Amino acid sequence: MVFAGALAAAVSTNAAELTAAGLAYRFNFRRKLIPWTSIESFRIARGPGTGPWSGLVVQLSDGNSVLVSSVVGTKRYVEHVIAETEAFRMHLEPAVVSKPGMRRKPGA
Repeated sequence: MVFAGALAAAVSTNAAELTAAGLAYRFNFRRKLIPWTSIESFRIARGPGTGPWSGLVVQLSDGNSVLVSSVVGTKRYVEHVIAETEAFRMHLEPAVVSKPGMRRKPGA
């Protein structure tokens, strides 16, 4: 019974949320934040722990990448999450999203 409660708590804490500061996600009671200024792009990949499902990978400006293991599902679902994330990001203030010296794309 205790194991079932701990498992339910761990599963219920896996989430991702978009904030003005960046992409925040939780996994197993830990909250992490990826600032918008460090995010270069998003892609879909299968990674450890995702099984046959696709996951969201965040490509960082330092060359590293992060698998957001709380965003896992069909390829179409992850594509939808990426589209919503990009739309949210485009509505933020330019100073929040871009690094000093960077320019936004024309029309953005």
